[in-house]
Amino acid sequence: NRPQQIGRWPNVTDPNKGYLTYESHSGTNQITDEQLTGSIDWTGAEAVVRRTRWILDRLIIKSHQGTTLTFTTNVSYEFINGFGYFIQNDPRTLDQEGEWYYNPNNKRLLVYYPSDLNSQKTEANYVATLLKIWGQNYITVENLCLKGSLSLSLDVNNCKNIKISNVDILYAGENAVSITNCDYVTFENNLINHTNNNAFQCHQCNYATIRNNRIKNTALVAGMGLGGDGQYNANYMAGKNVLFEKNIVDSVGYIGVSYGGDSITLRNNVISNYCMTKDDGGGLYTWSDGTKTNYCRKLIGNIVFNAIGAPEGSGWTGVAAEGIYVDDRSANVDITGNTVFNCGNNGIVIHNSNHINIIDNTVYDNDNQLIFVHDDLAPSFPITNCTMNNNIFFARQINQMVAKFQAGNSSIDLLGNFDYNYYCRPFDDNLVIYASSNTTNPSIMDLTEWQTTCQKDSHSKKSPRTYLPYKVDNLIGPNLFTNGTFDKNISGWYCWANYNNCVAEFDNTDKLDSGSMKLHFDTLTGKPDAYMLAVGGIGSVTAGKKYILKFSHVGLKEGKTVEIILRKNGSPYNSLASQGYFLTSTTRKECEILFEVTTTEANARIDFRLDEGDSTVWLDNIDIREANVTKTSPDDYIRFAYNPTNSPVDIILHDNYIDVRNNKYSGKITLAPYSSIILLKDTASNTTPPTLISPVMERHKGSYKIFPNPASEYIMIDLNECAEKNIKIRILNGIGNPVLEKNLNNNATEKIDISSLPAGLYLININNEFYKFIKP
Repeated sequence: NRPQQIGRWPNVTDPNKGYLTYESHSGTNQITDEQLTGSIDWTGAEAVVRRTRWILDRLIIKSHQGTTLTFTTNVSYEFINGFGYFIQNDPRTLDQEGEWYYNPNNKRLLVYYPSDLNSQKTEANYVATLLKIWGQNYITVENLCLKGSLSLSLDVNNCKNIKISNVDILYAGENAVSITNCDYVTFENNLINHTNNNAFQCHQCNYATIRNNRIKNTALVAGMGLGGDGQYNANYMAGKNVLFEKNIVDSVGYIGVSYGGDSITLRNNVISNYCMTKDDGGGLYTWSDGTKTNYCRKLIGNIVFNAIGAPEGSGWTGVAAEGIYVDDRSANVDITGNTVFNCGNNGIVIHNSNHINIIDNTVYDNDNQLIFVHDDLAPSFPITNCTMNNNIFFARQINQMVAKFQAGNSSIDLLGNFDYNYYCRPFDDNLVIYASSNTTNPSIMDLTEWQTTCQKDSHSKKSPRTYLPYKVDNLIGPNLFTNGTFDKNISGWYCWANYNNCVAEFDNTDKLDSGSMKLHFDTLTGKPDAYMLAVGGIGSVTAGKKYILKFSHVGLKEGKTVEIILRKNGSPYNSLASQGYFLTSTTRKECEILFEVTTTEANARIDFRLDEGDSTVWLDNIDIREANVTKTSPDDYIRFAYNPTNSPVDIILHDNYIDVRNNKYSGKITLAPYSSIILLKDTASNTTPPTLISPVMERHKGSYKIFPNPASEYIMIDLNECAEKNIKIRILNGIGNPVLEKNLNNNATEKIDISSLPAGLYLININNEFYKFIKP
């Protein structure tokens, strides 16, 4: 048996999953799509309209006039311009094998099938409700198959002491199971498969146990679920003293498990592959209107993964698919011992909620592992009184964030008590936390700055091992900046500030290498959003290619974040690659950043973004070139394993590993039921990030003179001021590899042949003092 797609236009196989786009709307019953024509009059058909990320409405088209569709009913949420829609429930949409249309007037079913349809077995639902139990007590239902309802397969209402077990509930036309206003219900060992809308709903039930069920393939066809809130879900429970445990929930259009009420326990469930038809939801989700405070909700030992996301037709880029999601105005939720991984957006979300305890969880390989966010959706419900201890927040990829704390108009101090957590990103363990509040300027921090600035996580730690994220095989072509060494001026660069108070100027005080570019603010506004951009054009970049940016820097303050943006040099100033960051230092540092370009652009630029409160920075030796890069595979260093079963599972290890707490493992480990582990290959940490010249941490005032500079054939080294007799020199290329070594005997002046070296920037290490020269 295979459910067939209802006929629709455009088809789900078309670009953007067949969503058209409406550019404008009028009121709550009309949309306008400038690309829609009147060649087909869609009056009487049904429009499936995505008007928020979490709602797909089904609206009958009252009239079609040119580019405008008017509907017979109004919607509760206003349409959002730029979102999507498609047409269904009309025979003119049938153009793919298996698509169907039912005519309610003549009760005829049309099926598009190019060959002989009689060779196929076609089944259709025709009974509204298959099994109804209302107002009964002490009823047991077992060993049945309920297949093919129109509206509802199993309807239980106002009952007590009901047991439903070993029942297969298949192909529900709308909802599969609804249990309402019942006490002492047991629903266990059942299968719910292929449901068009909601699979399992337990409304206002007390002392209910939902155990060891399989809920699969729920609401995966856009337009076949119902409109409005609360649709396309696998499970919903509300009541008191409800236990939901050891269930498998797989492949869901929207939310895996939604819960409300008091004394709710969700334990040892496996929820995967959800938010596939619409999003802004989670695997485990709760929300409140704020009129009542709920208590004693426990999420224990669940495994939640593969939040897919459904951006098509949403009008917004990116996905809004979360792992464990505690949404607006919720309270008193304990999140303990869960594993959350591979979610398209955040692993754990605390949104305008309070009194949340997050203990002993493992959150791994999500776009961002953890977020606390207070915003104007519930301005009178700040995040307060939370406890977060002994969790592992682990970013597998270098472009993933570890944690974000956005307190909005409240204070980070009020969020609660956080400690003994692990904030890990082993391929770049710096700048892993984003924080903002009414007292904290938006900033990306490392763990140390988070601890000192926000007074949280005093005993928390970073990754016990770090690894280089890539290796530069070779650089290609010249420096794309026309002036990156600032020997005489800063031509080719300028600055811009949102309060017109920035200065970018030439500095010849030998702050770095002779000349440098100094960035600072001539006046301070004191405004939290004040910032400046230092801008340098680089010409064209090509999608799919990699570019290495290198530079030297020093500042007046320690540990302040500077953002680096590769973007279009002109409106709309869109980013062409993921942003880079570095931390300022009062001693000279060398920095290297890899940009992987996603969009070809003939006129690109690099921006250094500096916040007003981060003081003065000097930059020098700015160089960006195309590069051949070998990226490190995280799988070569990280081993993640989880056990979604009721029994212990042995994991065979072929290398020596440690966990984030530095416990050692080899040979074999045993995972307890519903647990997980993250292992790091136990090699010596390479804590030196990829740098312009990796041995250089700061520049020394030298005892030697190098000339001429630039030089094409040879350089001269003046040793007159050196008292040492045996002198060793090493010449290093732009990626820190030695290209020439020589021992000198203090002969006053030494001539070094460099004619065989390719053009580029070089450093000379003379008895551990470093000097720059350029071969043009």
